[in-house]
Amino acid sequence: MKKNLFFLFSLCFGLVLFAAVLKRIGLDNISSVVSAFSLEKFLFILIISLLGISISTLRWKIIIESQHPSKISFLKVMKTKLIGSSINYLTPVIFVGGEPVRAYLLKEETDVPLDKAAASTVIDAVIYLSVVFIFFIIGLFFLFSYFTPSTIFIFLIAIIVIFSFWLFYIFYSKALNGASGEKGFFNFFIDILGLNKIRAIRKIGQGVNSAEKNISYFFKEKKKKLIIVFSLAAFDVFFVLLTYWLVIYFLGYSVGIKQILSLNTAITLIFLVPIPAALGSFELSQAFIFPFLGISGTIGVAFSLIIRIVSLTAAFFGIIIFFHFQINSLIKKIIGKEEKLIEKFRKILDV
Repeated sequence: MKKNLFFLFSLCFGLVLFAAVLKRIGLDNISSVVSAFSLEKFLFILIISLLGISISTLRWKIIIESQHPSKISFLKVMKTKLIGSSINYLTPVIFVGGEPVRAYLLKEETDVPLDKAAASTVIDAVIYLSVVFIFFIIGLFFLFSYFTPSTIFIFLIAIIVIFSFWLFYIFYSKALNGASGEKGFFNFFIDILGLNKIRAIRKIGQGVNSAEKNISYFFKEKKKKLIIVFSLAAFDVFFVLLTYWLVIYFLGYSVGIKQILSLNTAITLIFLVPIPAALGSFELSQAFIFPFLGISGTIGVAFSLIIRIVSLTAAFFGIIIFFHFQINSLIKKIIGKEEKLIEKFRKILDV
């Protein structure tokens, strides 16, 4: 109930922000800029985004197959990846909601056990976030060259950076020392937060231990694949940056790598705000950031709207696939129950 209330509150807050930004910049100004963005340009951007998703899928597939003996269908992995990404985009905090879902769906769609599915999802997410963090830090220095941030802003950024460094340090140190009898990343936090007192957490304790062994195995024993996976994560981020550059270019402006990295850092920060799809906050941030990059705030809002439409298009396909999966799952359950009833009738008749 509390989660639903928080979601509704954050969504309403985002809608208010969104309306305020459109009113402030001027709906006519924004629509005139967006309308000049042709369908061909939009489809080209969508194809670039699809290439990025394909690289992301390949990365996860390599991780899964490094822990599982049989080959996994690329299409099944992509479908599961799309569903997880869609849930991540539409939930208040990005990179949170979709990861457990795609681990579960991978188990349901393939013969990969849940502990290995969960481990592969964690590895994939952490490696991608590690690369995102590197680009974030580089972009942060560029971003600060455009304006002098306030003391409060610097303090908040420092907390985010230090906390992120600490989390990555804990994760990698635990993953690389998994065989030494040391507790893994999740068990470490379960203990220090006292979560082992919760019965539901204790029930999944064995699964958590198994997943952490699989995580440690990948980082310690699959060094070549680890390098490949990190390289693919870098390509994934490159396609995101390329998408940003192309949208701005199609809107009539040419920007350099310094501006794109600064913009990427600003977008990464804004998606940490607990609002579904960063509604309103994304548009507001671009209206603020673009003038520092030498481009008008109107272009910034137009940019954010086009990126949002591309993201929502991908999310739409992910949600459609998710509903299709749910319907198939329901049909299988119904058929399973019917088969059991038929079997019972046969036994009765035999008697």
